[in-house]
Amino acid sequence: MVKKLLEERCLARFAVRRIDFDRPVQLVRGVRGAGKTFSVMHALASSGRKSAYIDLSKIRPELDFDSMYESLAMVSGDFDTVVIDEFAGIKNIGEVFDGFTSNGKNVVGIYSGMQQPGLDGADIPLTTLYPLSFLEYCVWHDVDTGNHDPLGLATLRKAFGDYLMRGGFPAMQDKLKLTRTKNSLVKAIIGNDLRGAFRKDKIRELYEVACDLLDSSSQMLNYRKMAEKFNTGSEITVKKYVESVKESGCLYTIARFGQIYKQRTILEKVYVADPSFISDNDRQKMLEAVVYMQLRRFCELHGYNMHYYANRTAECDFAICKNRVMRTIIQVISDYSDSETIKEKVKGLIEMSKKTGCDHLLILTDSANDTIEAKDLKVTVTPVYMFLLDRSHKIVS
Repeated sequence: MVKKLLEERCLARFAVRRIDFDRPVQLVRGVRGAGKTFSVMHALASSGRKSAYIDLSKIRPELDFDSMYESLAMVSGDFDTVVIDEFAGIKNIGEVFDGFTSNGKNVVGIYSGMQQPGLDGADIPLTTLYPLSFLEYCVWHDVDTGNHDPLGLATLRKAFGDYLMRGGFPAMQDKLKLTRTKNSLVKAIIGNDLRGAFRKDKIRELYEVACDLLDSSSQMLNYRKMAEKFNTGSEITVKKYVESVKESGCLYTIARFGQIYKQRTILEKVYVADPSFISDNDRQKMLEAVVYMQLRRFCELHGYNMHYYANRTAECDFAICKNRVMRTIIQVISDYSDSETIKEKVKGLIEMSKKTGCDHLLILTDSANDTIEAKDLKVTVTPVYMFLLDRSHKIVS
């Protein structure tokens, strides 16, 4: 099995490079299909470690540690690190981890979704692996990100268009015929990760809610309207569905900016984990989704917080802060020729700037570069793909 995994094409993912394989136990999580297992196995191989691998997705509910250890040793020989894949649902997984570490073996546990299964309260280093970022996409496809002459920029724009359509799931990178991944992947996630949490007669309803949520990327959550739409009769049931889809890693939420806690906990907005989930090919939704995911990676790595802003007169797509200080305010526009949209976006930046004192204001567009002077403030306009390629994140921090 290890040999087969290492024969698969794989990119050295940026997040995996931060894993310290010398620690006794590590956890890696992420949406199903993000390439977690391949990335970890290739990283272990390149580090020179001898590894063993076991997939527990079909094993329930408890493990006999001694038998498993013996089987792994027979297949892999002497190993120093064991990769335990899809261990959710194993009741005694904590004992299994302890069994390996007490025998001098390091453990890398991998699971799909965002909720840590079976190890509640355990203080274990955790790495989240998302679908490929645009920069990782460029590395995979050998796109030169440093050439910014007219030809180089045209190449980047073309690559970015392909990335929005293809998405960041590794399995889609070498396919000649592109298909949207939402329906097949959502079915796989519900079938493998969510089915056990709901009665059999609720699975179809869960699937319909999940698909509707993914099509609602960049929109505010309204549980009452969703309950009416799906005739569930209960907002509590809808909330349970939403939380399950979030736990799968397909969908994330962003809180509203506010000075008090109640303002931040109502009217969350949702964003998909990958642009390929957006089935209607809505360019605005796609751009906002990839910007959100880039900001999410940045915030997790550097300890920033992200919000959106909205009131009766103005809105802002993203507001980035740290230590209660607003650092950057961002708007996203797919059509920079729409003067009315630009006007509304600038209005939101100005209002948010006055409210927070932040003067680092950005508008991210499909392809335009510009500078807007308004109310003694300067708004920098730059293409989304250039923002996504900023390795140092100076454009935010």
